[in-house]
Amino acid sequence: MGGNLLNGFAHARDLIYVNKLVKSYHSEERIMMTLQLALQCEINTLMAIPGNLPLMQKYRRETGGKMEFISDCGLGGFC
Repeated sequence: MGGNLLNGFAHARDLIYVNKLVKSYHSEERIMMTLQLALQCEINTLMAIPGNLPLMQKYRRETGGKMEFISDCGLGGFC
């Protein structure tokens, strides 16, 4: 699954308040719940920015979940 919404990237064009709204909705707890639900639906990979890696590590540590992670950009912001 894609990580844009988990990061607050809503692609809402001129609606500048939407990214802030999405970020406030997707708390760390809600992201953990989303990853659990994805696994229950047999989605086992998240493609997201490198900044999500610490959260993925925490998710694996706390839940034992087997979600895989693909970085959509290299370290240091080089794509």
